[in-house]
Amino acid sequence: METMVNKEALKVQGSWSTIWNLRIPPKIKHFLWRTLCGCLSTRTRLQTKGVPYSSLCSYCDINLENEWYVFFNCEQVKSV
Repeated sequence: METMVNKEALKVQGSWSTIWNLRIPPKIKHFLWRTLCGCLSTRTRLQTKGVPYSSLCSYCDINLENEWYVFFNCEQVKSV
């Protein structure tokens, strides 16, 4: 039977078994996986999908909102 979707093109490179074998709640594993794959709904990601948002961080309105900035660089988020 011929498949209509090439699953190989959808694979994201990485050692994902390490994440799935961690002894943490499944929700945390899933969130960590989505963060590392770059598939969280940040503003820059939403713009690439055609959603009409400003690409600036929703907390500080200074830099582009992507995973790295929101979790590690935004001073407003760090204060929370």
